[in-house]
Amino acid sequence: MGLPPKSYFHLTEIAERWNASIPDLACYTIDGLLEVAIMTIGVRVDAGRFEVSERGVFRVPEAERILHGPQPVVSSDLWPVFRAGAGKIVRFKPHSADGYIDLSEDENPIGVCVQDLLITRAERDRFENAHGLVAGNARAPSEDPIADSLFIQRNNYAEVVLNGEVFRLGILQAAIVRELHQAASSDNPWRHGKELLANCNAQTLRLVDLFKTKRNWRTLIVSDGRGYYRLNLPERPARRPSHRAYRRLWLAMCNVAPLAPLLSFSS
Repeated sequence: MGLPPKSYFHLTEIAERWNASIPDLACYTIDGLLEVAIMTIGVRVDAGRFEVSERGVFRVPEAERILHGPQPVVSSDLWPVFRAGAGKIVRFKPHSADGYIDLSEDENPIGVCVQDLLITRAERDRFENAHGLVAGNARAPSEDPIADSLFIQRNNYAEVVLNGEVFRLGILQAAIVRELHQAASSDNPWRHGKELLANCNAQTLRLVDLFKTKRNWRTLIVSDGRGYYRLNLPERPARRPSHRAYRRLWLAMCNVAPLAPLLSFSS
């Protein structure tokens, strides 16, 4: 019998497995692509959610908890750790966008350094599956250039990442990008703007009007100048005809009869 699988790994172990540097992992973390945790043992926290009213934003406490084991932290809080080698943690990553998990008032801030940063097995496997990674940073073989592009979507396309650039989209904008992403996997990635707008029940008649609030939208979506649009991903290469198809085409162009009848005639 072998050793049981580990439930978490130190950042240095992940860097070695992916043949990456700590600054690389720091970039993925700060960009929100990689979830990093720290170890907690009996840490008391207050959990709740934020609510918005006419008076502003206020907290609604829900529970007091005691944390044990690896607990993900807010990625932006780790910047001092990556920059200076050490920092302090006073909150943890909530389970929902409107939630919060803060240290209890009687808990001191948790001092951490780079050596304290952890990646859970579940997060390691998720990241590797999302980016086609295996041990040693070997990419899974792919003949699809779209699969090799860094395109990620979250929350039903409410947020997408293309080559490291983040785009936060409204409902109709997300519907457009979803349809274009599906088209990108077909033989024809181009879709007409009016068709896209009609499919998402947009009231505007031009795609540029729907995306005018996103200054960088043209780095996500490209136009052919004739009303058609596609995601800014590499187009699929045209399939090469088989040798048999080439032979049939050559015979047709040369108006040459197949050899089989000629052989039977000569015999």
